[in-house]
Amino acid sequence: MPFKKGEKSKGKTFEPGESGNPSGRPAGSKNRATVAKKILEMEWLIPEKIFQKIKEIFPGIEQKMCVEDIIYITQAHKAIKRGDHQAAKFIIDSRYGAPKQEIDMVGEIKITDHKITIEVIEPNDE
Repeated sequence: MPFKKGEKSKGKTFEPGESGNPSGRPAGSKNRATVAKKILEMEWLIPEKIFQKIKEIFPGIEQKMCVEDIIYITQAHKAIKRGDHQAAKFIIDSRYGAPKQEIDMVGEIKITDHKITIEVIEPNDE
């Protein structure tokens, strides 16, 4: 039966030091970052037909490349040939880092009786 708002779960509560997953992650299993790294480092032979098209744009390219390089070449091709802004952003952000998005805000934060109140003060337009 589904929970109603405000109801507490009647499931098992765990004692301190007791795990909800006693078996845990299997020994020797790899996390996603390790698997992704392995895939990105794999070498791949670009099919001849595709290679010839890419070589017209990037003359110094080699036919055998790692997957990561192929991804960058593909994105650069989209940015240059199609004017794809997302592809250009991918390349630029990878090279220089994504720009920080900061918010300038002048205001006051009040914490009372388990409530947080934020009052934003708009700057004067002069």
